[in-house]
Amino acid sequence: MMSPHQHEKPIQQVYLYRGQNRDDFPDIVTHVDVDWDLTEIPQEGFYDSEDLELIMLPKRLRIIGVAAFYNCRKLRYISPLPPSLREIQNHSFYGCRMLRRIHLPEGLRVIGYAAFFRCWALKELIIPTTIREIHDSAFVGCRGLESLLLPEGLQVIREQT
Repeated sequence: MMSPHQHEKPIQQVYLYRGQNRDDFPDIVTHVDVDWDLTEIPQEGFYDSEDLELIMLPKRLRIIGVAAFYNCRKLRYISPLPPSLREIQNHSFYGCRMLRRIHLPEGLRVIGYAAFFRCWALKELIIPTTIREIHDSAFVGCRGLESLLLPEGLQVIREQT
């Protein structure tokens, strides 16, 4: 029998992510460096990583997958999103309550359904001129959002955005 202070998996503060399955992570991860060769954060890649506070993303990143950072409640900092990023998929940052700032790069085309839902601390967003679609509920529950600048070339903005 294990004492309450023992863990089945090791505790690791900084973690190098190379695309492995979420079940292979240590119990406690606060900082993640994503391997520079990755072009996609997969669906539910960091889903429910309760202790995650900081993530460094690669320069070649093209897609942030569905629910990639879903419910990462302590996530405060994300390195600047690279200009190679084309899509932030559904629920990508859903429930990231502590995320105050995120730089959406030129080159981004799609913000998925509820992508930033309940990002309570998010203060300001500038939508890049390359964005073409913003799906339903993308920013619902962003109660700290003070300004949202939309580009002229925006083609589709769905209900309750």
